[in-house]
Amino acid sequence: MMRKSLAVLAVISGCASAFALAPSSTTFKPLNKFAAKGSASQHVSKFGNNNSPLGVSGGATPSRPVVAKGAGAKALKASAAAEDVPKANPLMDTFVTGTYFALWYLFNIGYNIYNKQALNALAFPWTIAALQMGTGIAYFVPLWITGLRKAPKLSGSDLKTLFPIALCHTGVHVGAVIALGAGAVSFAHIVKASEPVVTCLLNAIFIGEVLPLPVYLTLLPIIGGVAIASMKELSFTVLALAAAMLSNVSSSARGVLSKKTMSGVKIGENLDAQNLYAVLTAMSTLILIPTALAIEGTGFFTAFKELVAGGSFTNKSLSMLLALGGATYYAYNEVAFLALGKVNPVTHAVGNTIKRVVIIVASVIAFKTPMSTGSIIGSTIAILGTLLYSLAMNATKKK
Repeated sequence: MMRKSLAVLAVISGCASAFALAPSSTTFKPLNKFAAKGSASQHVSKFGNNNSPLGVSGGATPSRPVVAKGAGAKALKASAAAEDVPKANPLMDTFVTGTYFALWYLFNIGYNIYNKQALNALAFPWTIAALQMGTGIAYFVPLWITGLRKAPKLSGSDLKTLFPIALCHTGVHVGAVIALGAGAVSFAHIVKASEPVVTCLLNAIFIGEVLPLPVYLTLLPIIGGVAIASMKELSFTVLALAAAMLSNVSSSARGVLSKKTMSGVKIGENLDAQNLYAVLTAMSTLILIPTALAIEGTGFFTAFKELVAGGSFTNKSLSMLLALGGATYYAYNEVAFLALGKVNPVTHAVGNTIKRVVIIVASVIAFKTPMSTGSIIGSTIAILGTLLYSLAMNATKKK
């Protein structure tokens, strides 16, 4: 089973990397005529949900018509629009942002605990990953049907473009699930902290991106920290390390592919960030179901019945555990869009770092996982390295 899992994960990551390396054969139409001309003043969304330039309208109609031309007319329109813009309540805005972050952390912690409990009971990571991925469909499809969220409209060509990204998305999730099942939750997240190293490597190879020296220097504590933690990890397994690293490769490849195929182009209609994630979830589910059956067969269902018959769980409690794992997985990703959309990149970097620390601490408490002094030191160095990397990248983007 271990060899099969590693082989399939390697194939998924290899295919994703091949897609990233291959030149894009898809011809995209610009979002609008302004984008075609390369106007810097137009707002272009990489998700294709803003197909027209942003504008302002509104304002009170004057009792007498005022005729203004040129800059004067623009100033009048801007002034009138500004009067109609509701003033933000800083206290309420802070409360909403704090709520999003709290839910993001809460759902993330819940997912890691429910996922580990399910994997401890049923050692079928591919099937569990497929179930978790498919659970999200029960959330976003009703939103589309009822019209609470506009359903995306995609052509065959759009789906073809998104397929390699969905393949990477599949690798990210199933790699993490296998890693969590094969070792401690804390160790999986320590290894996942090394993702920036893989990202820099793939960006340099596939899109020729060369970053400033300070960015590369921040990778040293990440590499060193993960190495120290791995050597001193009491629950170390090769499968956990390999699966977490392959998840990193898939995540980095997903970012490279997104840059190559989706930057400044329109793909379908109504494809905002949440809908893009929903579409990738649906496509990944279709990829995972046959793959899980090919690797693990129907053994999951036999093991499920045996667990219930043995009295460890009831049908309801085990089904609920699996459902909660899937629900919290999709929920934390959904809330992440809302949380990260409310803050600047630096706050995002700090929040993401704190999130990883909170998950590691929560998992150690929940599962009473022993951590050696070396593992604690290594994980601290690696996590601080990811923070420095994020801050260095943000500083680079501002220049």
